[in-house]
Amino acid sequence: MKTTPLIFFIVLIASLSAFAQEEQKGIQFIENDWKLAQLTAKESDKAIFIDIYTAWCKPCKQMDKFVFTKKEVGNRFNGTFVNLKIDAESEVGKKIAANYGVLSYPTYLFTTHEGELIYKVKGAMTPDQLIREATKARSTARNFRPLSELSAAYENGERNPQVLYEYLRQKSIKEGRQPQILEEYVKIVPPSEQQTEKVLSIISKNIESIDSEGFTVLNNSLENFEQLTEQQRKSVISGITIAKKLTFKKVVETSDDSLFDRLIAAIHATSYSPSGAITEEKQFRFDYAKISRNFVEYRKLAEEQADYLMGKSDSELAYESERAIEDFKKEAQARNIEESSQQYIVMLRSLENGAAKSASYQLNELAWGYVIMAELKGDLERALRWSDRSLELFVSPANLDTKANLLYRAGMRREAIKLEKKAIKTGKKMNTNTSILTGSLKRMKKRLPVTFAIK
Repeated sequence: MKTTPLIFFIVLIASLSAFAQEEQKGIQFIENDWKLAQLTAKESDKAIFIDIYTAWCKPCKQMDKFVFTKKEVGNRFNGTFVNLKIDAESEVGKKIAANYGVLSYPTYLFTTHEGELIYKVKGAMTPDQLIREATKARSTARNFRPLSELSAAYENGERNPQVLYEYLRQKSIKEGRQPQILEEYVKIVPPSEQQTEKVLSIISKNIESIDSEGFTVLNNSLENFEQLTEQQRKSVISGITIAKKLTFKKVVETSDDSLFDRLIAAIHATSYSPSGAITEEKQFRFDYAKISRNFVEYRKLAEEQADYLMGKSDSELAYESERAIEDFKKEAQARNIEESSQQYIVMLRSLENGAAKSASYQLNELAWGYVIMAELKGDLERALRWSDRSLELFVSPANLDTKANLLYRAGMRREAIKLEKKAIKTGKKMNTNTSILTGSLKRMKKRLPVTFAIK
């Protein structure tokens, strides 16, 4: 058949369009249209991948620029999911974020076309990491049962490990940690499966107490920690850390000294070294004494730590910083981290004078405890010496504010007001929020008691 110029032009345009589509890289998103995504997913029998972002979120922008644009990522997602981008601050975005408990960005949801949540993950990732998460989501989707169905099975007494796991997984994603269901699940999981990535991960995401079967499993996993995969290790460390923090929160809420003693025992049982356990124990004891306003206990701990920090000379601190930088450079080289990379530069800057900054922060924290608890002039004078040394090592609005409050408590109102003004000025130069400092200054000027908070 003879091709006319017009037909040839149409065929050429169609060919170029098809070629362009084949060459198109990255994920092809539907923008902010939840109903269209649901309809498309229903017609194509696919799950929906939702990227929930905000305009001000830097990790979100990094994902847009360096991950979603990758050809291998597009190949994986475009053929498997209907892909949807949702601005969390748009009208539809607000509803979706609230419905699925989205609290940070970016967050990624995998749902059915009806909106049932299959899988949820958050944070910036590499292309390989995102593809792995997509694989997990697709695997989960194959045997997916709606939460309503699983809830009914649970209420009817069904306690099959697989069913209970899926119920726990979905319910925790939608409603937060489920420590009671976790306890039921851990009790019926065979010992041979307790240290698998699947079980350790679900424990980490639901554990709330050191007094739990889940914590026992995590603790036992430390015995062969070196043989675990990277993901298993992350789950163990994360779960243990969360359990200790939430247990401490309960200690504070209930003033349960017996529980606090068990927490300290758990710290020593799970720490990577005896010195690490001692450091962690001290921090918990500091925090508990400060929050409970137990100044006798706090002063005993604070003076011991402050004497140690005050005894460090500038040269010793400089040497510690140099050693930390040398260790970082060796580690970066071993991991093939380029010296020109943003990660390398940011980390190196944070280590510069790191020991001095750390000592300054610690001394300021100790001094602030005296601001909120000390009554005797001698105690306030002692804390002022710590504050002075803290400022010698590093000047910040927080450090200046601490000294100003110590001066005010010691009866040196004029000096306190002058220093609080300097703290505010410094804070503005550093683009930090100065509202609390401004409030303190107003109260000082009116000779009113300053309302103290835990720093």
